[in-house]
Amino acid sequence: MITADPARRAARLAEIRKILEQKAAVEDRDLLLAFAPVAFAEMPDRVALELSAEAMSARLADHFRFVAREIPPPTQLYRGLPGLHVAVRNPETGSWITKGPSNGVPREVTVIETHTLDAPFIFESLKNYFRRAGIRVFSAIHPVLAVRRQWERIVWIGGPLEEGSRECYCHFVVERIDSKERLRHLEHEVFSVLKAVFTGVEDFPDMLRTVRELGPRLQSRKGDVAETEAARKFLDWLLADNYIFQGTVKYQVGPDGSADRVLESATGVFTDAALLPVVFPGVVEDVEANILPRPGDDRIVNIDYCHNASAIYHLDPIDDIVIREWDQAGRLREATLLLGRFAKGAFTQKTAEIPL
Repeated sequence: MITADPARRAARLAEIRKILEQKAAVEDRDLLLAFAPVAFAEMPDRVALELSAEAMSARLADHFRFVAREIPPPTQLYRGLPGLHVAVRNPETGSWITKGPSNGVPREVTVIETHTLDAPFIFESLKNYFRRAGIRVFSAIHPVLAVRRQWERIVWIGGPLEEGSRECYCHFVVERIDSKERLRHLEHEVFSVLKAVFTGVEDFPDMLRTVRELGPRLQSRKGDVAETEAARKFLDWLLADNYIFQGTVKYQVGPDGSADRVLESATGVFTDAALLPVVFPGVVEDVEANILPRPGDDRIVNIDYCHNASAIYHLDPIDDIVIREWDQAGRLREATLLLGRFAKGAFTQKTAEIPL
């Protein structure tokens, strides 16, 4: 974290460590003292220096409890610990929020915490989610930790460059939400955002392979060699970091002309049917209604800009793409749906540079 006063931050951290040494339980002391500087380093000056040392030590102890001592519920376990651990709660009376000056942050707030393995786009996706949901964020941190476990219990914590499991802790202080139902809904949506991010990251190689293998199978319905070549070059262009993939799935067209989703072909968000309506409300229904081409539509590539629909953690609309595979008789045999959005770099390119 960039700071205007390194000496003052170092002095404040020493003061915090002294308080933690005195107040921490014996069994937690060493681990808490290892965790504190990693989390403190991610705090902006307005939080790290303006809150009292007592408030900061209480806040760091609360962060530590969530990361090191709180076990995620079974519904949030995901490929082992730490899972996709999410908690949305209102601080109790006497917690860190009431200790010392608040530096302009209201005392009536809600806290959202997440603890996961480290992966790209976690913090950015959560920030976008809160913006889309219209939830005002007062402060946020997202330290990355190196963690070692023994019998599923954390026994060592270090900085992000040290050896161990790289894990990410996010902490958001937002405007107060009193409704218990809305708190539960918020927790479920944050969990769903994290799961969408992780399925996208984990299945990214499979998505690239799906698109790469499409190229040789493409052919123009009209036998136009130039159209076929343009479609293949467009797929290569997508693969050159011009498209952010969130999921792919194949549809087979039956003798009756209906298109059926091939579940075993699913990657990314399509691997979890329950995730789609939460993270992409209304998108898939709209997209699947247009999988089959209308009369006279002979295109290989169909790009649809969903101006009226988007993911709950994206600020921009979804750009879904349907790749059609025509057979020798001109019948649609299969269609592959790509769900995602064009990368920002794609919009800086000249139209003539896009091969379609």
